[in-house]
Amino acid sequence: MKDKISLFIKSIQDCVIIINNRGIIIDSNPAIQKVLGFTPEELTGNNVSMLMGAPHQAKHDQYLQNHQTTGVNKIIGVGREVIAVHKNGSKVPVRLNISELELEGQLFYVGMLHDLTNQRSIRKHITQVNLGLEEEVQTSNQALKEAMEKMTQNKLNLEQEILERKIVQEQLLEAQETIKEALQKERELSELKTRFISTASHEFRTPLSSILSSVSLIERYTTTETQDKRLKHINRIKSSVQNLTQILEDFLSLSKLEEGKKQDSKHIFDLSALILSTIEEVSTFAKSEQVLEYEHSGEMSVIYSNTQTIKNILINLLSNAIKYSPSNSKIYISSVIDATTVTVSVRDEGMGIPLEQQKYLFSRFFRADNATAIQGTGLGLYIVKKYLENIDGTIDFVSAPEQGTTFTICIPKEDFQ
Repeated sequence: MKDKISLFIKSIQDCVIIINNRGIIIDSNPAIQKVLGFTPEELTGNNVSMLMGAPHQAKHDQYLQNHQTTGVNKIIGVGREVIAVHKNGSKVPVRLNISELELEGQLFYVGMLHDLTNQRSIRKHITQVNLGLEEEVQTSNQALKEAMEKMTQNKLNLEQEILERKIVQEQLLEAQETIKEALQKERELSELKTRFISTASHEFRTPLSSILSSVSLIERYTTTETQDKRLKHINRIKSSVQNLTQILEDFLSLSKLEEGKKQDSKHIFDLSALILSTIEEVSTFAKSEQVLEYEHSGEMSVIYSNTQTIKNILINLLSNAIKYSPSNSKIYISSVIDATTVTVSVRDEGMGIPLEQQKYLFSRFFRADNATAIQGTGLGLYIVKKYLENIDGTIDFVSAPEQGTTFTICIPKEDFQ
């Protein structure tokens, strides 16, 4: 029976190789020499992996073992293109089909290889022809494009006279539009000036209220025993005046602030102490039974940053929390300093911000619909964001109508040691 099979495969024009279950070649036909250069006698007794390229050469025996162990057919009965190795070491593209053969109780594998060298050559030739055709098409397209451009130019020349007649009319229309834009800019400038004056009064209101409150209290402290209290309020007035001066400077250099060019000096200071003093300052105009609670987390409270900028930010956030929260409510202030970031949060129990308007919150002069009855200019949070941009900080918030708002600012912690 084996002789008949051997005689049969010798009559096949494609290469035929028969291996046993260990991958050893037991027979092949003469066509193998024409394709791969080996005679059947040179192949018999050798592992079929000698005809394979990487990575299949090193893994072939494992492929056989896995197939015989699991019974899973991954390539049996499936034709695929692979690279075979010629006797001279060159690579030969072939199409490989593998089938199983059981003979006298033994399992064999029959591989049929069809040389694809000519097909690859034809494919390459077709590719080259296609490239040549594409080049010719591109050349034709270029010639067509040039012809179209010439026709277009001729058309433009014919239309030039008509266009020239329209120039005067278009210039008149442009002049009218320019005048209209100038008038619009003038109206906007006038509105901006009006809003600027209103904004200035808004920003000055907090320190002025603190000064007025302290002056009223100083009038009550007329005895020697109350000297300490008078000094406390005198210092508060000084601080508020200093804050007024700083705010005025910020307004006078608003354009620089918006461009991020404003550079303030930095200091080492106690953040907790600054927050507590700011809370005390704004508490003078808190509503009836409003309570401001402060908590600092962590052992460190000293930072290196711009004291006045941080204070202006805190005054804005705390003033807004007081203004937009009802009487008999709490305002929670917290701070934490970790290895890289200084974080301060202000949470109120106020009216909140409508969800559909939250994206406009940091716009200049924006006022939410539910806050129009409360005095304000809509510039406070805009300035807060600009302050934070100047010190590489950020501000985020979470808010819902009638559920309050939480603002959180983060600034990088700088090393001052």
